[in-house]
Amino acid sequence: MTAITGGKTVLGITINSVIDSAIAAGAGHKVLCKSIIHGRNSSELSSNPLGGGLFMQQESDVGSVMPSFAIGKDMKYDDQAIALIAQMFGSENVKAWGGANLLSVHSLLFNENLNTNYANIAFHGSSATVYEYINAAIRRVQLNFRPNQYLDATFDGIATDRKITATTNTPATLVAATEPANAKMVVVRPAHYVRINAQAGGALANSDAVAITEGSVEFTRDQELVEEIRGASGNGAPRATGLFAATLSVTFKNQNDFTWITAYEAGTEYKADVVISDTTTTKEFNVCFPRLKIVAEPKYDITDDGENQATVVFKALYAATAPTGMITGNGYPYVRVVNSSGKYLKT
Repeated sequence: MTAITGGKTVLGITINSVIDSAIAAGAGHKVLCKSIIHGRNSSELSSNPLGGGLFMQQESDVGSVMPSFAIGKDMKYDDQAIALIAQMFGSENVKAWGGANLLSVHSLLFNENLNTNYANIAFHGSSATVYEYINAAIRRVQLNFRPNQYLDATFDGIATDRKITATTNTPATLVAATEPANAKMVVVRPAHYVRINAQAGGALANSDAVAITEGSVEFTRDQELVEEIRGASGNGAPRATGLFAATLSVTFKNQNDFTWITAYEAGTEYKADVVISDTTTTKEFNVCFPRLKIVAEPKYDITDDGENQATVVFKALYAATAPTGMITGNGYPYVRVVNSSGKYLKT
């Protein structure tokens, strides 16, 4: 048994449709990432030694265990990290796109039922050991986009337990796991679009594009682990602690007028999408917002002698009626990916 470098560490992510039914990583399940921050997050039990004539505690045990993790990575069009977005949203519709590249359109949609599937996240601890987070649920996804940069993502989640023995994945299964074929990077270019127009207006078009220096999307689905005496080790299924929420933040290189602050004060509503594509393969990564509103004052601070940037944060709201050009029957934000992979969620 020897230590292992970060470069040699393999991260495998699978999705299981039934809790406690983890699947070992295999073809298409290897994920390249920039960081894995994780912990079992155990508490300590200790007893006051009054009556023992001692000046130091003599009892200590592990108490609660609340495993969590954060994975940072650059996104790819064909990548099992997309399964983590699908896990959070809960539903996935797949339709054939066709063409020479035999592409599929994946619509990742919000499901009102919490955690319709779970993730199993495993990676090397040494050459002969594995950390495995079982029944993992994603609580937060953040996507950051800047021109001429990879699409940057952070996934924060919890798991009902963390195993280091009797794991479904072994060092050998992780080493044998592979990435999807043609796992092309998502590169954000100046030619791509962030499109915003009136919520009740026509379908979004390229003429609705706004020029930004950077932007970010954040999705949160608050949930927590609850300790139970339940006849089994680890924690049971998480419970919801809040609503599904999303924001779109955009930064402009300067402020030309009071368009956004006027909209903020007037309560103007919008719809928007982020459109990133690869023209050589016709693959796409899109984020769609059927209904948005500016609920915090746009930020424009004077900190430089020259022109100063302005930042606007839009809050996503449920749309009772799908706006023109967006998926009907779905009033929530959604993610749309065109690639050559199969279904990310197990059924």
